[in-house]
Formats: sequence, structure tokens, C-alpha cells
Amino acid sequence: MRKRWGWLEATTDRTRPGGVRLGFSDQTYATVEEARAALQLHLDRRAAKSRWYSCAARRLREAPYGVAGVRLRRRSWTVYEIAPDTAPAEAARRAANRLHHPAGGRFATVAGAVFLVVLLFGGGSLVLSGITKLHTDVPRCHGALMAPGDVCRARITGVATDGMPEPSDTGYEEQRDNLTREGWTSVGLGLILLALSAGLVVGSAGARVTLASVRAAPGR
Repeated sequence: MRKRWGWLEATTDRTRPGGVRLGFSDQTYATVEEARAALQLHLDRRAAKSRWYSCAARRLREAPYGVAGVRLRRRSWTVYEIAPDTAPAEAARRAANRLHHPAGGRFATVAGAVFLVVLLFGGGSLVLSGITKLHTDVPRCHGALMAPGDVCRARITGVATDGMPEPSDTGYEEQRDNLTREGWTSVGLGLILLALSAGLVVGSAGARVTLASVRAAPGR
């Protein structure tokens, strides 16, 4: 069975079951474009009676290709897909619930914000630590600064270390290489965390946009 499309308008209303007052088109459409055109006509016909409809009609008309809905505060108008063997009313109810009750609710929002802060703080700390190792840290031997050509003698503790490698002397250059390696590793990990946090920010912004609009491939 081929896909069908419809349009709906939904308003947050906590006095109703599900918290949404829902209206949807009686007619179904074969493509997203047909459904969007029908929704645009629905909004245009009511634009003179309500500023909500007038603003929604203007925004939908100015929306880029592929955007099939708008949202104004507690009100949403959008095109939705009607899956095979699903009644238009049931498909509309599910689509409206996704628009007005995004998965996770407040807990997911707070947890996501905390997770983002942790990522930003961790990534920034790692980058700063790595830069410090690369540019300001100087090799040390038992707390004392080393100079090029110095060798740090290993301390013998007198404790038996069966199966463990014996401590060895390390030169200035070797310690400098270790600091450089640790610095670049820290910077790399920090940049990965910062990139991940940036991706989450962009993704959350995209989620807020798609909460107000449904995107679908043309003609499907």
C-alpha cells in the first residue's frame, strides 16, 4: 500500500486527555507537496480571522523547500505521514504527541544540559592541559627542573618487585618526548569532546526546528 499524507493542527491544552487539542484534514494526499499545499490553503482561508493563522500562513509560505510545518508557541500546523493500515486520526494523534511531547520530557532536557556542561568542561580542561604540556611544562627529576642533557637517576626503594621491571634512568629528551606525547593526546581527546558537545548543540537546535516542522523526501 502506498504512503498517504495529511495535515493537522494541534494546540497544547492540559484540560484534554493527552494534553493536546487536535484537528486534522478529512482528505489524504499522495505526496508531501500536495499535503503542504492543502495546509497552506487551510491557513490562508483563516488568515483574516486570526493573527495565529495569518502568521502561520506567512511562515509556511516563506519556509524553505522540504519544510512541511510551522509552530507558534503552543500551536502547531504540520504535514504528517499516514502509515499503511493506520487510520488518519490515529496517525494524526501520534504525530501531534511527538510534536507537543518530545521524548524524555524535562528530565531528558536537564540531563542533556548537564551532560553537555560536563563534555564542555572536560574537553576544555583536556585541551588546556595538553597545551600546557606542549608549551610550558619542563621535564622534572624528583621535583627538580631538568636542563637539556640531564639524566634523571632512578631511585631504588629497596622494596622487592618480583615480576616488575626495574626502574631505569631517563634523560631530559626522553621526558620531553613523553610530555609532548601526553600533550598531543590530551589535546586530541579534548577536541573530540568539544566536537561532540558542538554536535549535541547543533543537534538540539535541529531538534527544536524539526519539532516545529516535519521533513520528508519529495514525492514520497
